[in-house]
Amino acid sequence: MICWQCHEPTQSAVCVGCGAIQPPPPAPDPFDILGLDRKYFLQISDVEHAWRTISRSVHPDRFSTKPAVMRRMSLQWTAAINSARRDLKDPERRARLLATG
Repeated sequence: MICWQCHEPTQSAVCVGCGAIQPPPPAPDPFDILGLDRKYFLQISDVEHAWRTISRSVHPDRFSTKPAVMRRMSLQWTAAINSARRDLKDPERRARLLATG
């Protein structure tokens, strides 16, 4: 992915070079969002750790003084990672994701 602000390659939600938050994927996959392997047997502690790490970097408080577009992307990322956490912590939801995706 290329940063929309500095046009440098980036692999995370926040560009390492310029600190700009990147747009969330249009159809986020919970496993991809949290950077976890697509498998049924996940440690809940791994899900929580991944969620906490990403949550810290995209939290709306970090972008409160930034332009509106960055604040909006922060809220979108927060919603996506919270949904991913909820889906991957629940064994039935996790099974459904693996069966249909």
